[in-house]
Amino acid sequence: MKKIIFVFLILSFVIIGATTPITTNVFKEGIYNLSDFEALLTDKIYEVQNVSTNKSSLVIILDNNLATLQSIKLNPKSIKYDLTPLKSNYKIIVVGDGDIYIS
Repeated sequence: MKKIIFVFLILSFVIIGATTPITTNVFKEGIYNLSDFEALLTDKIYEVQNVSTNKSSLVIILDNNLATLQSIKLNPKSIKYDLTPLKSNYKIIVVGDGDIYIS
């Protein structure tokens, strides 16, 4: 039951989505369309880490069919983790109060 509610919430946010171009590397809670990145290099391996000092976050990568490709729980001051190679039609979901840095 919790999974169904979680998926419903994710899909609700995906429909609303972000509509402004993304020009920063630090992300707060929200849903981001990779097509909004101004300088996205497709198939490049990006790294993600939580630079917050005391808040955790969850990062989820969805493909164009809304299938989960990767999810990573990031504790405060986390090490860098490799993301799956990204495509412009993917979405990134950040859940939690941490500050997520993508490089």
